[in-house]
Amino acid sequence: MGLNYSADLILLELTFISGRPRETRLGLLKALNDGVVSAAGVSPDDLFILIHEIPGENVSFGRGLAQRARRIPDTESAAAYAHRA
Repeated sequence: MGLNYSADLILLELTFISGRPRETRLGLLKALNDGVVSAAGVSPDDLFILIHEIPGENVSFGRGLAQRARRIPDTESAAAYAHRA
């Protein structure tokens, strides 16, 4: 891939609920690289980012409830839901 990692390599792992468009995720990768590289003073090659997307029903923000579990009525498409999320 033509990258040159150094001893300053940063591994940044993000986990969030799935549903964001591809363009949003790609923009996030670029924005994070720009911001972290600037703030930490490292090479752009030294930021390794992993995005983990998980279904909302796999997350509880407390009380053992899956507050972000998808509840899509049969008449609504998943694409329309993802656009609102």
